[in-house]
Amino acid sequence: MVLLVFVSPTSAAATKTQSIQALEWTSILNAEGATGVVQSAEIDTSTVFDTTVFIDWCLAEAAAHDGTEIIVLIGSGAGDDEWTKYLTLKTNAVTPIGLAFAATEAIGQTVLTTADPAGGMDHPGKFIFIEHDTPASCEIAYQVTDNASNSITVLDGISHEQTVATSDIWSVDTARGTVVNQWAIAIPASVSRVKVIFNNWFDTTGANGYGRVRATHLTALN
Repeated sequence: MVLLVFVSPTSAAATKTQSIQALEWTSILNAEGATGVVQSAEIDTSTVFDTTVFIDWCLAEAAAHDGTEIIVLIGSGAGDDEWTKYLTLKTNAVTPIGLAFAATEAIGQTVLTTADPAGGMDHPGKFIFIEHDTPASCEIAYQVTDNASNSITVLDGISHEQTVATSDIWSVDTARGTVVNQWAIAIPASVSRVKVIFNNWFDTTGANGYGRVRATHLTALN
């Protein structure tokens, strides 16, 4: 006689280190040198199980743009200067359009009053970029109504106060085009460190933009 004993597995609780800011929203110009090629801080992955890197790149100038190059670099050791290209990302060719605010909009507001109903932002169902003079107050929103009545509606509400003097909205006047580019990159567990390079001089006649890099670590399964 064979006795079979089935044991129910115990659910493991994950421990994470979240919202690691390797690069806060940073203005990256369409220019040669340090203003047009910017890299994030290094993200140490040497003592964690898994890491996901979150990359945001948004255009914020009304100029035809053929693309920005974003490079993810990984390192095999914590103390050397050797880096290896893990992957390269390239954004699509678009021409951004800008729209001004017509009123101060508080945190949590979903209806954003705009200055120009003919501004061309009439393709809802896409992500838009809200530029602020203080880069940390920039944000991404999802537009759900067009601009026919001097306002657009966004999901969830904005995260920062946006004003006439400090803020602008950026999108693309086509059904499919977008100024917002986002990636979530899984980093191999054997990697010791990672960083991201934004090369906005890839198109030497393009638009200015903003980059941001964040990360989350899985540090334990309890």
